[in-house]
Order: sequence, then C-alpha cells, then structure tokens
Amino acid sequence: MTNRAAPPRLGRRHLLTGLGALSLWAAGRPAAARADHARLLLAPSTASILVARAVDQGTFGLDVELGTWRSLDELRAAIIGGRVDGFTLPTNVAANLHSRGLPVHMVNVISAGAMWVVSRNASIQALADLQGRRVQLYFKDDLPDVAFRWLLQRAGLSDGVALDHAGSAVETAQLLLAGRAETALLNEPAASAALIAAEAAGITLHRAFTLQGAWAELTGDPTPLPMAGLAVREATLALHPSFVPALHDGCVAAADWALRGPEAAAAFAAARLGFPADVTARALASAAIRVEGARAVRPQIEAFLQALAELSPALIGGRLPPDDFYVPL
Repeated sequence: MTNRAAPPRLGRRHLLTGLGALSLWAAGRPAAARADHARLLLAPSTASILVARAVDQGTFGLDVELGTWRSLDELRAAIIGGRVDGFTLPTNVAANLHSRGLPVHMVNVISAGAMWVVSRNASIQALADLQGRRVQLYFKDDLPDVAFRWLLQRAGLSDGVALDHAGSAVETAQLLLAGRAETALLNEPAASAALIAAEAAGITLHRAFTLQGAWAELTGDPTPLPMAGLAVREATLALHPSFVPALHDGCVAAADWALRGPEAAAAFAAARLGFPADVTARALASAAIRVEGARAVRPQIEAFLQALAELSPALIGGRLPPDDFYVPL
C-alpha cells in the first residue's frame, strides 16, 4: 500500500511565512473513485492532522491520497463532482449536503483545537465585552460565522456588534496583524500563527475567549461542540467497506498520539501537510483533542444543528439529517 500526498503549492505571497504555510493546498486534478484508490480532502485545521496520521499509520490495502481544500465552495464542488472519497468539514455543511440529496455520511466528530477570539484590545475578555465593537470573521453564512452569530443573538448582542467577513482564516489573521481589524475569530492553527507572528513583529495580541467556552456559558452545556469531523461519500462505503471504520479507529489512536506528544505531532504535520511546526505545536499544546463516532454523539450533533437552524433552517438543509447520515462503526 502507498499512502501519498499530492505535492503542495503556494498561492499568492502572504504577509508572513507562518500564515502562508497554512494556505498550502494539494495540486492536481482529483482522481476518480476506484477500488484501489481513495482521495481525502482535509480542512486547513489541526483536526486534519489526526486524519493524516491515521492514513500514514494505517494498512488499508489501497492507495490513499491526501489533499487540502482552501474554501468550502471548492470542497462542495469536489463532493458534487464525485472527485473525492472522504473529507473533513463542518458538521452543518455535511448535514446540508445530505439534505440536498448528496450521498454524504458523517463518520466521526473531531475536536483538536478551539475557535479563539483574538484581539488587540486587552479589555476584551468575554463575549459581552464585544458590545459596540467590530469583529472580523470568515466563511460568511458557514461555520464559524453562523455559530458566532448564534451566540451574539443568544446573548442579546446581535445589534451591538458589527461583523466583517473575509474569505479565509488566513486572510482574517492578516487583517488582524495589519491593524485593519481589532478583534477576530480564528480557528487553530491560524490563531497560534497570528500570535506568533504578532510576537515577532512587536504587536500585542491576546487570546480573549473561545467560541466553545462562550457556548457552554450561554447554554449551560459543557460538552465539546461537534463542529467538524470526517465524512465520506456513499460510494466510498460501498467500494471500501473496511476502510472507513479502520480510518476512524486510526483517528482515535492519532488523538491519543497527539495528546502524548504535541511536538511530534507538529513535526508530522509540517512534513505531511505543510503546517508550520512551531505554530502547530502551540495550537496542539492547549487543545482538548478527542475523536468520537458521529452516531455515538448524534444527540449533541442534532442540538448543535438545531441551534444553527434558529438563524436559518437553510444552514442545515431545512431539516435534521436522518439515521443513515450517521455511519455505524
């Protein structure tokens, strides 16, 4: 078996090398599904490190190729076009695609880093402190934008906080570093990349609070948010019936591995995915890393999706996904 990653290439030059490394993506046209091959598209986030490690350590009897998607539109196009077998993505996007009739099925939920509100303003320490401020977000009308807007609505702050949107977490971090945004919501490793870059440039940034922490405070539910995870196309389940559960088991093992040695996990992510090692090590060191089968945490997923649907039912495709959305493991 050969597990190989398509060679990355750089897009436009970024402000800082650490941030630029986060925008690497796999080049080349995705291969069509076939019995001896599987192609995975991974989000540019720390959660994807676990999937990459599972692939690297697994014995699946097929050639597994890794790529990284840059935007949700790119990912959706690959799924709709049948050019990808598995992918990491926000849970609501998977639910939305399934509700629209696309054969997308959720394998697991992966938590490997918080969504951080990072600010230049030291007085911002909690959600309530954003009253009268502007916040820079990304992926408008998708996660994390939708979850953040739900929090503002729940806290009665919808009219008191102005929101701006960029195309990606990397772009959002650049705006923060350039002084064009005071406060931003960033995933990992983008949040750690911004903090390291700020330190090098003599800019004062701080981690104000996490989206997950604000959610727990407002809802009274400390359960980790099932924001993202691994999903597969139905054809993948048919073509590779043993691959999907084996990949999930590999993700569980990878979570333990990353918890035991974040430095080693960061070095692996640098070699395999092009993530900057220092940034990734910092992101993983403070992360609550866990992997759970999607079917096992279905109640939590449904509660999360229902909260998003309060803003707009269209965000989840108008309804909660049925039982077959959740892959039995």
